[in-house]
Amino acid sequence: MSLSVECPRCHTPCSLADVPNGASITCGNCQEVFAAEAGGDEASGTLRQTPAKKKSSALLWILLGIGFVLLLPACGLVGMIGYGFYWLDFSEDTKDPVIVGDARPELPRMVPGMGAGAGGNEPRNPPKPKVEIVRAAAPRIPLECKASEVREILFSNAKTNQAAVYSHSEEHGHRVDRYDLATKLKVSSFELVDAKPNSERKSFSPEATLFAYEDGKDFVVICSAVDGKQVSRRKPYEEKEKPVANVHESLLARMEFVAEDRLLTVNEAGGVDLWSVPDFEPIHHTPARAKSSFRNPQWGLAFSFDLKVLAVFNGEGYDLLNTATGELVRKTDAPPQGDTIKSAFGVAFSADGRELAAFFAIPSGIGEPLAVMARYDVASGKCSKTTMFGDFSALGSKSPNLAWWGHKHLLAWGETHNQARVVEAETGKVLRRLEVGMVDQAGRFAATSPDNRLWYAAGETANEQAFLAGVEVPEDELQAGKDKPEETLVLTADGIGKKK
Repeated sequence: MSLSVECPRCHTPCSLADVPNGASITCGNCQEVFAAEAGGDEASGTLRQTPAKKKSSALLWILLGIGFVLLLPACGLVGMIGYGFYWLDFSEDTKDPVIVGDARPELPRMVPGMGAGAGGNEPRNPPKPKVEIVRAAAPRIPLECKASEVREILFSNAKTNQAAVYSHSEEHGHRVDRYDLATKLKVSSFELVDAKPNSERKSFSPEATLFAYEDGKDFVVICSAVDGKQVSRRKPYEEKEKPVANVHESLLARMEFVAEDRLLTVNEAGGVDLWSVPDFEPIHHTPARAKSSFRNPQWGLAFSFDLKVLAVFNGEGYDLLNTATGELVRKTDAPPQGDTIKSAFGVAFSADGRELAAFFAIPSGIGEPLAVMARYDVASGKCSKTTMFGDFSALGSKSPNLAWWGHKHLLAWGETHNQARVVEAETGKVLRRLEVGMVDQAGRFAATSPDNRLWYAAGETANEQAFLAGVEVPEDELQAGKDKPEETLVLTADGIGKKK
């Protein structure tokens, strides 16, 4: 009978026929070489019990693992019962955890969308940029609204020295807060009932007693700046029975208190009317200028700082009108190039009333219109200087507004009112970019100024408290950076600075 033995490696039976005891044998399956040993009645195959032992050992471990898994829930239940008994209040002793060191307030949980950088792969709370202040704010007045809520800043005359800050939020609605610039204190606060959203047609009276705004039905509402009570309400340009030559004659473009009891309004066709307030009795009327449509209250219309002169675009230049009588004082020259003006944009008087600066668009014949800045001598109406920009992209807006900053500089900005370019008035050179707010670019700068400073509202972030501040022109910084027009200056609550 042929005996066989298992391969110690793969346990395949191997025949011992014709193989001497103790000789080497090669496994036909795995090619393992081993000694062939068989003695007495027991062959190697019957003596080798190692595989059976391995199977028994594995079974034991499997049973132990199953038992351990089954015991886990029981251990957890016992632990929970014990923990519950520990926290049952069987005595007056407290079981608050002991905190080593200072006890601090609990930090707010991070939630989706929290932080300035929420969304995507950006950090939720990025570090705030460091800013080197080059001109400190003076004064600096805390406001009772957030930086993102400020919509407009208006001023009374220099003698009264007050500011009216118009803000809007879901919580407070349309609101005006009145501040004394000398004491830095709020003197009144009131709501604008049914104010027209996004309307820039507002005015603050010179002696700070009245406030005018446009409501949702296109009426002009005059209210007390002390308590907000409505004084009068009228639609100055109602549609007439007969069709008018220019539909824009029935739409309000701008209004301004030129005296405490006088409100001047301009319709979108350039017609001018002066009213006595609060009774809204008409005083004088100047016919419309049908060559242009004054859709934006800052385009083609400007009041001198003493409110005695109104500049109205006439298609070639500006008519300078006496606000008290409506009479034409003089006309300005057309631009020296003699080109047809396609559009008029921002225009502003200097603080002393001697100069008028204006932006125009002139057809180029090759697509985008040419951008022109013109400066006029108000006393003579002569055009003293023109600057060509090629296009308005250098000013950051295709339809820029305009304001003076001091005596030598201008600001050009678009619809955002928180990003601008600083322009040298004499040369027309763009000196620097200007932004309100370090992180969110949230806030608003004022289109006018009571004292040649640049006034604005800004906070640390969009959702933090805003401050009303004014800064003088940082002449040294502008000159030092005149070859870096894209380097940004930042308006912060502490003043004007540059990012480190």
